[in-house]
Amino acid sequence: MKQPIFSRLNNSHSRFKLRQLVMAVIILTTLLLLAFLPGQAQANLTVSTFAGNSIGGYANGNGQSALFAAPIGIAIDANDNLYVADFRNHVIRKITPGGTVTTFAGSYYGYGDGIAQYARFYGPAGVAVDAAGNVYVADYGNHRIRKIDLNGQVTTLAGNGQRSSTDGVGTAASFYYPSGLTVDKAGNIYVLDAGSSRVRKIDPNRRVTTLAGNFEGYQDDIGSRALFDFHGVAPQPCVDARGNVYIADPWNSRIRKVAPDGTVTTIAGSWDYGTTDGPALEASFSSATAVTLDKQGNLIVGDWHAAKVRKVDLTAQRVSTVAGNGNEAHVDGPALRASFVRPGGVVVDSKGNIFVSDYYDNCIRKISNAASGGSTPAPSTTLKNPSFEEDGWNGWSISSIAIEGGPSITTEYVTEGSSALKFSAGGRALNDYCLQAINLAPGNYTITCDAQTSRGTVATLGIINANGSQGPTASLGSLLTGKLSVNFTVTDGRQPTTIYFIGKQSRYLRSWVIVDNFVLTKN
Repeated sequence: MKQPIFSRLNNSHSRFKLRQLVMAVIILTTLLLLAFLPGQAQANLTVSTFAGNSIGGYANGNGQSALFAAPIGIAIDANDNLYVADFRNHVIRKITPGGTVTTFAGSYYGYGDGIAQYARFYGPAGVAVDAAGNVYVADYGNHRIRKIDLNGQVTTLAGNGQRSSTDGVGTAASFYYPSGLTVDKAGNIYVLDAGSSRVRKIDPNRRVTTLAGNFEGYQDDIGSRALFDFHGVAPQPCVDARGNVYIADPWNSRIRKVAPDGTVTTIAGSWDYGTTDGPALEASFSSATAVTLDKQGNLIVGDWHAAKVRKVDLTAQRVSTVAGNGNEAHVDGPALRASFVRPGGVVVDSKGNIFVSDYYDNCIRKISNAASGGSTPAPSTTLKNPSFEEDGWNGWSISSIAIEGGPSITTEYVTEGSSALKFSAGGRALNDYCLQAINLAPGNYTITCDAQTSRGTVATLGIINANGSQGPTASLGSLLTGKLSVNFTVTDGRQPTTIYFIGKQSRYLRSWVIVDNFVLTKN
């Protein structure tokens, strides 16, 4: 007996609905699984050292040959140049997409406007770039907001140096340890005033107002009824296309949003202090200090005490870990096995790479998709200038930095039969550096150099491995002349190994240290 037409249609419709239901379940399950994957591990991310290295100091150069001292704020322009607030060197550094580091503005610590290299900052903590390419600096120790224009002229945009939170126009206003800042598309600048736990706004006419915050605490509300806790740290904000400001509220361990009208809401984090991923308002942070937006509209977070880089998916309202295993160390490699010390600032370039200023590790780290490849220097087995007798230390970064802070290069050459490098302290406590980052083929190596020390000086020859970890060292005490020798192994020729020499000189003696005749051999 034939089945009635109506019945056959009903059964066919039921089977169609069943197939729809099954497909919907499969799609939903897939989306949920993707949402629960840890961080961006599914994107095959890797962490590398883009510029600087763990020993710290002050030197311009390429990649790991450059030196920073507590880099914190970081910003990027339309051409993917990075700008870094080099806090303890009191300068603003610029890093090209190829990794070349130069001093963009600043010299010794202090306060002074003028042409870039003659201007002075005092612990610059935040940096931002507007659409025209002007750079703005939160001058933490000077309690001012500075501007570096396209001609390299540094001026004071707002603040008079008084440590308070008075609104007003330009230098009639005052700031209280301004720490981080960001610029919207209309040219408004938003400043996090760390000493007063307030969010300040500077409009294009230099008028300073308080957008939100009042005193230390925690409360979502509007304007002065909302409370933050920035005290003693340097949080770095970001702003979206609609003018919403996103803030890592460190001591409340939350991510907050400030609408253009000053309404403050919590978008991620809870009372728990930790590193738990999951639903945004159930997740936990450990004094997160920095936020930036990626190309998909997610927030990338520098989680300070967690030593991790986190992500807040604003659409799915979930928190995940992008990079870092929670160990405070300098280790490059696959994102979730890599280590940071104190990720203080984060920014994303036009290709989606994440750059992290690692404050206590004195370097800039890069989180990128390993599958995207990129140019890697070819391994070599000799230094560019192994004996320094021919072309004057080319390829090496040389610097001397006062231990109490501030770049102060004091080098001279000795000419008794060689071009040895001599560092003279002049009665100050100095750490003297010469280093070179070089790509070496896998294998076993020995690096040697000749050194001579005065009273109160210690000389050290050492290696920083390709993954950023500290390698072997050898030292020479005071009033000695001798040869330093270090054996080391290279396992990954794709990343540079850094060879360095440090002379540590005492404050109270007119000490000096001489280094010469570096020789590298492959065993």
